[in-house]
Amino acid sequence: MTENQKTGLWGEIFAVRHLRDEGYEILDANYRLGHLEADIIARDGETLCLVEVKTRSGDAMLDPAENVGAEKIRNLEIIGSTMKKIFPECKEIRYDIIEVFYRNRQNYQVHHIKNAF
Repeated sequence: MTENQKTGLWGEIFAVRHLRDEGYEILDANYRLGHLEADIIARDGETLCLVEVKTRSGDAMLDPAENVGAEKIRNLEIIGSTMKKIFPECKEIRYDIIEVFYRNRQNYQVHHIKNAF
């Protein structure tokens, strides 16, 4: 596993922890639909949330959320329409980004952007 993969894995762990602390129900992580992937699928009350996690270590120049492009957004929307069929009790779908600024396991910050796109 590369250092970037390890950093990304820690970011996802911290994102799941954050969502649970906020009362979200985690439905799936690293969900795959063919070649498409959603980092986290969670439920916030009656809202189905597809969450993209972006993690940066060190002194990154860009905010992590700036790296979520149009193709990733389209892919998440496709997954969202499929998940809506699986969880019809969810009245809405929301697309969030969680940015994790990571230095080490004890030194990180989580920024949750709801309705990111």
